[in-house]
Amino acid sequence: MIKITSEYMNIHQWLKRHHGKASRCENENCKKGKIKRFEWALLKGKDYKKDKNNFIQLCSSCHIHYDFTEEKRKKMSIAARKPRLHMRKKINQLDKDGNLIKSHDGIGVASKVTNTPRTAISNVLRGRAKTAGGYKWSL
Repeated sequence: MIKITSEYMNIHQWLKRHHGKASRCENENCKKGKIKRFEWALLKGKDYKKDKNNFIQLCSSCHIHYDFTEEKRKKMSIAARKPRLHMRKKINQLDKDGNLIKSHDGIGVASKVTNTPRTAISNVLRGRAKTAGGYKWSL
């Protein structure tokens, strides 16, 4: 998988500027009907550089299938077998003065108990908002 870097962005801007937006699917086996979104995809075995011959136009569905390699399949299989207990973190529900009201076993539990949307709690934890559901939140 390619990390989105300034080089990645520069190459895609170059493609769009010199060759236009991707406008069709060049996969001859594509069976999608009314496709609305097309993307430039890096051809397998090619270097990531400013050369139109290194890219192909694909619909988003074909692009996903094209990039899905055996290596990626193995990584996803290994990740699916790992226990995910570490993902559930204690979430502290605080009053407006910062005093602890209750500790919850994850955002999902806190959301259900307080009837506060998960995204709202997450936004507080990420620093995008100060409160959610009338409470302050911390990890």
